[in-house]
Amino acid sequence: MKRICMLTDMTGLMTRRMPVFALSVLLAISFMASAAGQPAVRNRDTFEQRVAQAFDEKDYETAAELLEAHLERAPNDFIALYNAACAFSQLLQPDKAADYLFRSVQAGFVDFDHIIADHDLDNIRTHPVYVKILELRDEVYAKLGARQMESAREEFAGQGYRYETDENRHINYVTALDEVSHREMRQMLEAQADHLAKTLFDEAPAYFTLVAVPTPHDAQQIIRDGSIGGIYEHSRRRLVARDIGIMLRHEFTHLMHYGHMERMGQDHALWVQEGLASLYETYVLTSNGSIRFLPNQRHNFVRMLLRQNQLPPWRGLFSESAEEFMRDAGENYPVVRSVFHFLDSHRKLVEWYKAYVETFEEDSTGIAAFERVFESPLEDVERRWRTWVRSQPPVDDFVGRGDASLGVQFVEDGSNDGVLIDLVLEDSAAADAGIQSGDVLVSFDGQPVRSHFELLIAVGARSVGDVVPVRIRRGSEYLLLNVTLKPLRW
Repeated sequence: MKRICMLTDMTGLMTRRMPVFALSVLLAISFMASAAGQPAVRNRDTFEQRVAQAFDEKDYETAAELLEAHLERAPNDFIALYNAACAFSQLLQPDKAADYLFRSVQAGFVDFDHIIADHDLDNIRTHPVYVKILELRDEVYAKLGARQMESAREEFAGQGYRYETDENRHINYVTALDEVSHREMRQMLEAQADHLAKTLFDEAPAYFTLVAVPTPHDAQQIIRDGSIGGIYEHSRRRLVARDIGIMLRHEFTHLMHYGHMERMGQDHALWVQEGLASLYETYVLTSNGSIRFLPNQRHNFVRMLLRQNQLPPWRGLFSESAEEFMRDAGENYPVVRSVFHFLDSHRKLVEWYKAYVETFEEDSTGIAAFERVFESPLEDVERRWRTWVRSQPPVDDFVGRGDASLGVQFVEDGSNDGVLIDLVLEDSAAADAGIQSGDVLVSFDGQPVRSHFELLIAVGARSVGDVVPVRIRRGSEYLLLNVTLKPLRW
């Protein structure tokens, strides 16, 4: 378990040692306390480094002395309180350790999954204060979830927003969608959450998370980078997406994955986190509730790298730090999605992930998990992957002159539930079917289409003359139109 060393000064409620029966009342109110100023620690980096070094060297007496001296100046620094609990637990002083743990929770440390997974606290698992704190976990999370929704109502207070809570999966929803799109989004995420829980992550996070799909205008204010379709901020337990398509599914996988990492006390390699999230960008739900992953535009990029002999070797890629991985994000995201698609195509995705969790302490890169699952050296598995990539057909995501087309121009990020049609070309398939400027295309041939990326793939897979049912939203009305695709002449 990595030591928590980012010290944050906060003021909660100062208390003396409390009997167990009083914990429920205190915990119910203490995490609601607002932060106030505390004396800042001088030379914070040096202090953090000294504490971390003491833990690394198992010099718990020094760690305890440093932390207690700091807590005299900042008595409600919940991270320092938590670390003090760990130090005194290792020093076999259970009462003192339990007291510091209680104070840390009271001051704002409510990461119960971390508490459960942290071996430094093994010596106080049976202490009555520790037991009572864990008993109150669901109560604390429920209150935090309610407060999260209250804050979301204030932040997303515009006309047309919907606010709902999924108590079973601990999700607060705030969306600027109509009733139909909101319901379809929830059905999609519920199916994805249940699939991830069943196959990879065991269960949904115990804490509440916020899933927000704002208006395009509000999304632009929150997600300043126009190249980003969504973001999951784990520190805030909050996901914000521009639309209910690819990027929502991507970020929702992060949301679920973080819950599992916390329960396991593991911080998985970034290539694993982004590879899994990218894999879930594009899939179809089958009739039996399973998920079938589909290639998307990222696959074409991997094929290009393969043709140009520029694919990064697995051993180096898997060993990269998060900073190194992100420096080549444009190349790495498609590659790691392809790796996980390859695993799934060989029915080894779940087996590999479970092996990765089991071997994480000895090898966080994932190399050991590959060699265990395939019973071969990593380089042999990589060669099999390259052969598999070469055998997969490209994704047709380009509509050129003469190709089947709708004959429309769209507004990128113009709608959060589909593709906003800006212009319908004269004598086009869309014009013949009655599609109008301002319509929002939400499904194509029975499959949801929530972004122009999805629309390009859907149209690219069809031929001139195909008759395709297209579902559009015109204001608050939904229409199903049959479109006979025509060749693109412009």
